[in-house]
Formats: sequence, C-alpha cells, structure tokens
Amino acid sequence: MKNSNVKTRFRPIFWGVVFICAAALIILDAVGVNLGEGITPWRIILGVLLLGWIVYEIVQLKFASIFFPLAFLFLVFEAPLGIWLGKGEDLISTWLVLLVALLLTLGVGMLLPNRTVLNSTKRMGRTGVYLDAGKDLASALIHDNLGNVQVYITNRDAYPGNGVITVSDNLGTVTLRIPGTWMVATQISNNVGKVDVPPQDYPCSQSITLVIHDNVGTVSVVFE
Repeated sequence: MKNSNVKTRFRPIFWGVVFICAAALIILDAVGVNLGEGITPWRIILGVLLLGWIVYEIVQLKFASIFFPLAFLFLVFEAPLGIWLGKGEDLISTWLVLLVALLLTLGVGMLLPNRTVLNSTKRMGRTGVYLDAGKDLASALIHDNLGNVQVYITNRDAYPGNGVITVSDNLGTVTLRIPGTWMVATQISNNVGKVDVPPQDYPCSQSITLVIHDNVGTVSVVFE
C-alpha cells in the first residue's frame, strides 16, 4: 500500500506541472511570441497533455502504452510539421498512424517482461485468474495480450477493503467478477476499446478501485 500512496501523491503534482506548462505556452502565444506556423493554443494544450501522458506511462514502466499517445501527438502536429518540411499539411493517413501504434503496442507488450504482482499474465488463449480477497487485492495486476481472461475473487469475507486491481489489456477480453456488495471506482485509459462497468445505485459495504488500460480490447465487470 506504501507504493500506492506514493503514486497517489505523485499524480496531482505531475499533472499540476503539466497544466502550468500548458498555461505558460498559451500566454507566450497570446502575447505574440511566434511558436511556429500553424501551432495554435489548442495544439499547444493537446501537445503538452499528450507529452505528460507519455512521460507518465514511462515513469510507470508501461512502455507498451506510449505508442497511442505518440500517435495522437503526431496527428496533432502533423499539419505544422508538414508545412515546416514543405510537404503540405497531410503527411500520412490517420488510420495508418493508428494501425502502426496498435502494432507497436502489441509487439512491445509481448516482448517486454511484464511487471506483475501475481502470476496472471495471459497471451493467446483463455484462462481463469483467482485472486484471494484477503491478500491479493492490495495491488493486483492482470496483463492480457490477445487472450480471454476471467478474473474470480475468492475468500471474499476476508477482504479488508480499499483494494486496487490494475488491468492492462491489449486486443483481448477481460471479465472481472466482482461481489455485488462492493462499490467499484474506476480509472480508465481506453484506446479504441470498450470498457463496461454496470451502474450501482444501492448501498455497498466495501470499495475497490479498478485501474484499466485498454488498447483495442474489451474489459467488463460482472457483479455477482
């Protein structure tokens, strides 16, 4: 839990610096400082946010997750880059850029060793992962590449609360079977995928946080 607390304190500081840098660049543009032909305040904002996203993923050692923000960063600045190179505003097809990002995400995700808390990595197949609520949910990681993973929670009466399950899914399907009496909070990063968490409008006895990084896959929660 100590590592989780450090990350929690780091996030607002990191994104605070990113937002301040974006504000400074907008002010420079507003007072007439030439940042380059075609570089508008909106491009500045998006560019700084995307750079922040890339740095954040690198700090978290999630190298396979940097290619979609890199692709978006290129698309944001494609027009001014094309003007600067003298090749026009449209350098490459948007769909081709996204396809390359997808292939790099899948390729790097399969080649690099996975940072796992549990032996719960799956590629190209179907598997069941069983998490002990009494000891595994403080910081559990499910990593799936092109697989079909069913996540079950056992020993539910021993759950102390405030657990975190991180799901990294690349072109796969992950189903999380969560007790219906637990309140689910989510932090979702979704790149051309689908994340389905049913609404909860009833009292809950415990809480759990799902941190989901989904790249062209499907992550769903089933309350039991």
